Amino acid sequence: MIRKAGEEDIDALDNIYSQARRFMIENNNPEQWGNDHPSKEFILEKIRDGVQFVSENDKEIDGTFSFIIGEDETYQLIDDGEFIDSSLYGTIHSLAKKKGREHFFDDVISFALEKISHLRIDTHRDNSIMRKLIFEKNFIYCGIIYVLDHSPRLAYEYVTFERYLSLLKEKNIDIDANEAEKLYQQRVFPKNEQV
Repeated sequence: MIRKAGEEDIDALDNIYSQARRFMIENNNPEQWGNDHPSKEFILEKIRDGVQFVSENDKEIDGTFSFIIGEDETYQLIDDGEFIDSSLYGTIHSLAKKKGREHFFDDVISFALEKISHLRIDTHRDNSIMRKLIFEKNFIYCGIIYVLDHSPRLAYEYVTFERYLSLLKEKNIDIDANEAEKLYQQRVFPKNEQV
């Protein structure tokens, strides 16, 4: 079950994020969160904003993430590419789970898609595990964005095939549905390279 996080969850979330930071460091990704991100203060801010969520199993928190519908300031500028769709979107940030929690990313994506069909997500170049998960869910690489500390992140976008096809038509790209589906399945958008 996924629910909004409450302030009473802060210690459990801080523990999950600590585990995630150690895991990242052990898996050649020491830069993304360093030794102290997200901090307790940062997590509390997200909880108070109503955008921090938890996954529970038998009343035990086993994962957490932020989910925001609307403009995300870190997505205002993109280098080396472009976003596919300029319509309203939901952004997934700061995913972390307990060791042994299976299918967490699947559950987060399903939860988010129940709220809105247009999603964005980003990750550090060194986070090969997250990059693999993102591609498995048919997100399309769009370019490089910069988070609040100005460090770069790879940005991805999820749009349904039907929306993708209509966006190609809006951009006056003359392509038949079979070719468009092939591009979509390859997770490649014109002028962008898969990363």
